[in-house]
Amino acid sequence: MFRKDNFFFGFTVALIVTLGVAGLLYLIKILIHMKFKVFTISEGTMITTGLSANLIVINYYLNHKYNRTAKGIMVLFLLGAAYVVIRFFGN
Repeated sequence: MFRKDNFFFGFTVALIVTLGVAGLLYLIKILIHMKFKVFTISEGTMITTGLSANLIVINYYLNHKYNRTAKGIMVLFLLGAAYVVIRFFGN
């Protein structure tokens, strides 16, 4: 992983991780739908899994004393969690 202690770098890393994991799950969803004609993975599951992957990245940066980078990741994590709560549990 990259080692740079910067808030915006952390935010960018978190965005890439979230979109990367959610994108992989979306591709898996498409492949399963093409093969078996069933829908398996919801949008909420994709976003939540992508956000959860950020917890591993936060742990890495905190263990290596990159606190500003971890704060950037946490901000995107909290924004994503707020989006999930508003989108899926709000009216």
